[in-house]
Amino acid sequence: MADFFSKINNIMLMTCQLGTMIIFNSFKNMYMYLKNIDFNEVALNIIIFYSRFIETVKKYWSEFYNFHPIITDFVDNVCYLFRFFMAMMVDQYIEPMASNWVSTSILLKRDTTRFEGEPYTFVEKYDMMNMYIISDNDSYDSFFINSFKEACDCAKSIAYNNKSIVESLITMKFEDKYIHYTFYKENDENDPVTLPLIPCKTKFLTVEYTHPRMTYGIFLELDKNVYYANNEILSPLFILRCLKYQSKAFVFDLNYKIKILDENIHSFELTSNQHIFLHKASYKVVSNTSNNTSNANSDTNNDK
Repeated sequence: MADFFSKINNIMLMTCQLGTMIIFNSFKNMYMYLKNIDFNEVALNIIIFYSRFIETVKKYWSEFYNFHPIITDFVDNVCYLFRFFMAMMVDQYIEPMASNWVSTSILLKRDTTRFEGEPYTFVEKYDMMNMYIISDNDSYDSFFINSFKEACDCAKSIAYNNKSIVESLITMKFEDKYIHYTFYKENDENDPVTLPLIPCKTKFLTVEYTHPRMTYGIFLELDKNVYYANNEILSPLFILRCLKYQSKAFVFDLNYKIKILDENIHSFELTSNQHIFLHKASYKVVSNTSNNTSNANSDTNNDK
């Protein structure tokens, strides 16, 4: 009986030794295999595969999206409804889905000695253009020009005649392009808008909103279609409008600073008494009370 248990013990011992050798050799072979792998090549192959996969998805999605106007409209409406409900959940503003509209915005200073709440109020009204009633006397371009001029006259009157109005801003979305004109109590006459719009060659890489009462900055994403000559951007009301159309919490008053990095890797700051005027080949920092160039942080190339 003792010999039987001794044999069983020897068999188990040999089995354990054999298993240990097999496991050790397996790990050794795996180590040698991994050691010989070119991980740079593996990473490159993964990137190539991912890129091809994304391009294939984009190709078939584009074909599906553009297959029929009904499908295009359906997808656009579904995507917009999703964005609309997401914006409602975080108390975020959202622009109309359609183009060809005029927005009149007002920055109103409140009397905090009499009223509770924030010191400044943002008011905005959209007017959609009726593209089906362009008169015989109006060409396509003049219809937009005249509509924009009427809105500007109204905004100018509001800014000039109400002491509680800090600034008024007219934003027109013409097709996929934006036109921005701002008005103060003392600013000079704005250049009349002309069509077609002239693209501005300069761009801003980053635009960051900072405030002393905030522990973080907010990077504002400017639409690529705001960069047109004669546009006025990054004024206090323009900034507040941008903040209203994003989802992060913020504090707003006139103590903010805007940190800007342009495409020439030139960084500078804007205060609340300045904004940007875009030219064809450049931009300049201007005072909010006139279109005179500010001494600091202004572009030297003022080609129109």
